[in-house]
This record gives sequence, C-alpha cells and structure tokens, in this order.
Amino acid sequence: MTAVCAILRPDQDGFTGLITTAGHPSALIHRADGTVESLRTSGTLLGMFEDADLGQVRFSLRPGDALVLYSDGVTEAHAANNWDLFGEERLIALIAKVVDAEADALVKSISEAVLVYSNGHMIDDMAILVLRVLPSGETTEGR
Repeated sequence: MTAVCAILRPDQDGFTGLITTAGHPSALIHRADGTVESLRTSGTLLGMFEDADLGQVRFSLRPGDALVLYSDGVTEAHAANNWDLFGEERLIALIAKVVDAEADALVKSISEAVLVYSNGHMIDDMAILVLRVLPSGETTEGR
C-alpha cells in the first residue's frame, strides 16, 4: 500500500510541517513567489517489508504557499498509444505557471492538464489535494 502523512502545526508565520511517504509520489510545495519545491522522501511501500523505512522531511508553509499532494495516476498518465508519461517534471512546470491560485483552481489546472495530455485515457486513479495558506489579510468569507 502507498501512503502519505503530513502533520502541520500553526506558527507565527504560517505552518511548520513534517511529511513522510510510503511508496507515494513526492509532495510539492508551490511557493507564493512561483517556485516549486519537491519534498523528497524515501519511504517504501507499506506491507511489503517487515521494517518499512519511512524517511521524513520538515518543511514550512508561509502565506500564499500551497502543499500539493497527488497520486501516481497524475504522473503516470499517458495517451492510449503513447507511453510518454505526464511525469513529475511536467507537473512541476505546470504548477510553477499558476500564479496566485486558490487551492481549488490549482487542483482544476492539474486535473485538466492531465486529462488533455492523456486524451482522457486514464488507467489509474487521479487524486489531488492542495492545502494553501491564505495570503496575509485574505479571508475565506464569501467562498
């Protein structure tokens, strides 16, 4: 089984976090300045080995930053007659182009790009979760 676990704790500047993965794709952070960081962990699949090695990475999220979690159905998507995968590099480039996006808009951008790239040929699930820290002064009222 693959899994990802992220623990977030509020601090004075946003959130500090700890993330670990078990055979799951690396989480990404879309920074408010448009850069994208990969939170590389080396966790092995759960249930495959008696002692699973689950690496952890500490990170911080500041106003305007977003944590992007996704299943391998995103990066392994491809067209029916083409085995060129969507891949992490293409995903990072896509996320970097999105400016000031709310979490739902980022999810929509990713899912639409994957569906277009694969011509709707999905052989695996596509799960995307984005957690975004609201920019200073922004509220959730009216949403």
